[in-house]
Amino acid sequence: MSSPPPFRFPPSHRGPPRGPGQPSPFPSGRSNSTPADPAEAVRLTNDDAQFSKLSAMRSGYFIDDYLPFFMQPLSGDAGPEAVISTAEGSARIDPGCVHSRLTRPAFALRQVAYPDRRPPVINRGTYIRVRLFDWAVEAFLRQPGVGPGSLQVVSIGAGFDTRPFYLSAGARENLRTYVEVDFPEVVARKMAAMQQADHFAQTQGLDLPFASVYGPLHASAADGDLPLSLTSEKYALVAADAADTAALGRALFDVARLDRHRPTLFLFECVMVYIRPAAADGLFAWLVAPDTGFSSVGMLLFEMIGGGDHFGEMMVKNLKSRNIQLPGLLDDLGAHRARLQRAGFLQTPSRRTGFAGFNLHELFARVVSRAELRRLNTLEPLDEVEEWALLMSHYVMYCGYSEAEAAGAKSATQQVAHPWEAFQQRCFAQGCLESRSIDRAAADPALGPIPGGRLPDGGRTGGRLSFRAPSPP
Repeated sequence: MSSPPPFRFPPSHRGPPRGPGQPSPFPSGRSNSTPADPAEAVRLTNDDAQFSKLSAMRSGYFIDDYLPFFMQPLSGDAGPEAVISTAEGSARIDPGCVHSRLTRPAFALRQVAYPDRRPPVINRGTYIRVRLFDWAVEAFLRQPGVGPGSLQVVSIGAGFDTRPFYLSAGARENLRTYVEVDFPEVVARKMAAMQQADHFAQTQGLDLPFASVYGPLHASAADGDLPLSLTSEKYALVAADAADTAALGRALFDVARLDRHRPTLFLFECVMVYIRPAAADGLFAWLVAPDTGFSSVGMLLFEMIGGGDHFGEMMVKNLKSRNIQLPGLLDDLGAHRARLQRAGFLQTPSRRTGFAGFNLHELFARVVSRAELRRLNTLEPLDEVEEWALLMSHYVMYCGYSEAEAAGAKSATQQVAHPWEAFQQRCFAQGCLESRSIDRAAADPALGPIPGGRLPDGGRTGGRLSFRAPSPP
């Protein structure tokens, strides 16, 4: 699950709609019909997020070497199914997430045509989201004093995210396991795209773009209670519904082999807004329950908020017109904190807890350095200042953590005194997003260079396979 599609500004907004007020720019690659199944509509938000990333990358905001692999045709003899390779041979999966009018070859994304560039407000919103999550994951994995193989990351509703594959070498060293979770339909297509890229690279005598990061990838079809999965030494892609904690537990512990007593960071990028309140409360409670949860767990969440105003109401109405339901939409950041408290994630007597967050408009002003802001203005001047403020004030990003008092005796936290407090401070550090390529920028003296979300002045060397993103028709 990913961010909702670009928002269409309501007619009551001043002047003609501009920037994100334009209709979604997919006239040639996407059917105008609205999916009848609300779950299908939610799954398709993954496509919108990927095209937004591609637009931001094409506009010079950052480079993602792995994103174009998911824009390539998927091989197959007939029809729009995904074909994955397992130990038992090839398995054809028809997850029902490809447009029915498509014929072979299928595409990893349902929306197969390359869109026009997104407006500057959308590109900047995508930029701040990608760069902040990159920064936070690196900060978590590169905490001073943490031993090799100590830490775990779980991305819920990961979609076609590529973050685990461009982590720095230092982050990968401290990583025990990076787990990505999404619906079976999304996981099947991601698996097929990754396997296809590696297979093609192998035939060309090049480094395998995915298997070379964490080692050989092993695919397993769903078998009884065990879900569809793709696993390697430090990486797992597993199918599960986050609203079903029993299924999520099997995916995380039986397939991905997570350790409950290792410090674990959960990432939620526009996920909880699609989950009903009772299920969301159950998920947060499950994460810290003595018999099912983690002794040391943190969360980084990026979510839309309603705001309790006319603008928020129009956002919801716009999305409902596309059959995108938002049962988990909350009004403000305070409501998000109250939910964690209600679920027992925060303010539990036997656990150390913390919470910090901002709306995205405040956060952008806080974390983007002056030099970086000048670079962004050079890429695309932002004329729609009022639209930017309105849109960004309806998204929040926050960090929460909960750690058992005795966790240090069982986990890698014994090597670090209260790591979550330091991590939380680094997440939202003033001016943490520098203008230099963070391949080289020592943004935090304690962390050293952090390469996540690198900027376009870097370049890949060596015999790596690279697909050029499709050009506009």
